[in-house]
Amino acid sequence: MSDIKTIDDLAKAWETFKTTNDERLKAVETGASASDFEAKLAPINAEITRLTDEVKAAALKAGRPGASPEKAEAAEASLKSFNLRLQANAMEAGKSFAPVTADQYAEYKAAWGSYVRKGIDGLTEAEKKTINVGTSTQGGFLVGEEMEAGIDRVVHRYSAMRQVARVIPIGSASYKKLVKTSGTSGASRGGENTTPSNGGSPQWAELEFKPGTYVSEQRITSEALEDATQDVGADLEMEMGIEFAEMEGTDFIGGNGINGPRGLTDYENVANASYAWGKIGYVASGHASSWAAANPSDYLIDLVHGLKRQYRAGASFLMNDATLGSIRKLKDGQGNYLWGMTKDSFMAGAVGTLLGYNVVTDDFMADIGANAFPIAFGDFKQAYYVIERKGIAVLRDPATAFPHVRFLARRRVGGGVAKFEAVKLFKIATS
Repeated sequence: MSDIKTIDDLAKAWETFKTTNDERLKAVETGASASDFEAKLAPINAEITRLTDEVKAAALKAGRPGASPEKAEAAEASLKSFNLRLQANAMEAGKSFAPVTADQYAEYKAAWGSYVRKGIDGLTEAEKKTINVGTSTQGGFLVGEEMEAGIDRVVHRYSAMRQVARVIPIGSASYKKLVKTSGTSGASRGGENTTPSNGGSPQWAELEFKPGTYVSEQRITSEALEDATQDVGADLEMEMGIEFAEMEGTDFIGGNGINGPRGLTDYENVANASYAWGKIGYVASGHASSWAAANPSDYLIDLVHGLKRQYRAGASFLMNDATLGSIRKLKDGQGNYLWGMTKDSFMAGAVGTLLGYNVVTDDFMADIGANAFPIAFGDFKQAYYVIERKGIAVLRDPATAFPHVRFLARRRVGGGVAKFEAVKLFKIATS
């Protein structure tokens, strides 16, 4: 019931926003001051953002496993994922691999909880043997599925690229993808005795994605660990998740690809009319520092149709909240607002629709400004790959920073554009 109330509140806030904005537009048309209406719109816009985030969070929560058969499937998937990471560790160390059973995995998770509180010396011999299945050659123990999932959930709140892109776990040093950049050429028309001409060969290119290493350090006093009544593991999840999220979120959008992901906006960009493989095409806003003064929605329509038709079916918009707040004021040529809200969009993790396509917000996208790229539009599952090497390893160090216990978390992540024609950018510029 509370979810329904939130949706109703959102609908009411949107109607209030539209009414206030219409009054603002009338004032602008008559030459009157619109500052009072601008002041009213700001808090309404903020309230719409808050409510859309609540509805989205509720929709995502409703989609999590709840019934017994689904829990069983989730447990099976968790065990399978853990074994895959163990296999990657074994391959890296040159050791043989034997998958753990469900019972062994349960024992491992219990031993992990004791390890967080007490360290390796506080474990029984049986617990030491149990937790040892997760060690890696770099030191530290492999985090159980619940903790890693917890970190991923935090990352999702900050980095929308993880929601919309394709996430690929790997067990090797890099991920390679072969791409055909052009097909054959040489077919011709002719008669019965026409001699065929020699056609051109297809062109190939190899893309390689190498994961970089993220490291996070958290410190807790020994006494706090001994006396803790709260869930220490959950606290570590949140703190390490926030740090990883901020680094990943920045890199997925603007990273230079050195020891980490290469960001969506780091690749060479060209006006969409001059698009070529290996570059990302953009559509200009029609204004040097903002929206075009006349018919700004036309340029967003150009952005949509700048993407090839086969990619538009799975496409969505990516932008930050400030840009979305600005877009909510825009109308099409018939006076209809461009932004809308549907239940289906919230279930998909979006915050509404724009020109019929889902809008996903990412805090790491640029603000509107001269020569900035505040909006991306594309089928991100095909356009961008997030590469994950193994899981998250955590090392507990009680000595180096005594009386604090250091927890060192390590994660290897890469990423980059895999299909250049599947995404377009919106540039704030005249051309």
